[in-house]
Amino acid sequence: MELLLILIYSIPFIFLLYLLAVFFFTRVPIVLTNKKYFPIIFTEIPVSEGSIVYELGCGMADFLFFAEKYGPKKLIGYELSPLHAVLANLKAKILGSKVKVYRQDFFKADISEADYIYLFLVPKIVERVWLKIIKEAKKGAFVLILSDKLSHEKPYKVFKTQPNNSKSSLVHVYQVK
Repeated sequence: MELLLILIYSIPFIFLLYLLAVFFFTRVPIVLTNKKYFPIIFTEIPVSEGSIVYELGCGMADFLFFAEKYGPKKLIGYELSPLHAVLANLKAKILGSKVKVYRQDFFKADISEADYIYLFLVPKIVERVWLKIIKEAKKGAFVLILSDKLSHEKPYKVFKTQPNNSKSSLVHVYQVK
């Protein structure tokens, strides 16, 4: 019984150590998008039926699971954290979802078929991934960046995640030309 209690109380500490290890490996903290933002995001940028949606650094793929309501043909996520990738794929299997998460570095992924690409990353990674996107993504693809913007590009659209809240995050939307 004591061993079980020790194990139960150790789980948060072990998970914290795991998150720290992932951070030191990727240099990106795992921060999930607030699910309250999704209805606003998908009102502002309506995902069309039959489109292909990617999320780079997807964590638990919550963005992709929400996007599925709009009928995209494919929902693809890339995540380096093994635990998050496994849990997202397990959730997809349980729900009978089309969401597929690859435990892979998105810098090595083929993003050429994406119609929409969602990012919630640290600024220096956003700038690097933009170089990949403009080189590899198809013309007309939309790139949604939460809480960050590109310093050298003019956004297609900018909107708040909580329109009536002064502490709201911004979503900068860019279109690949």
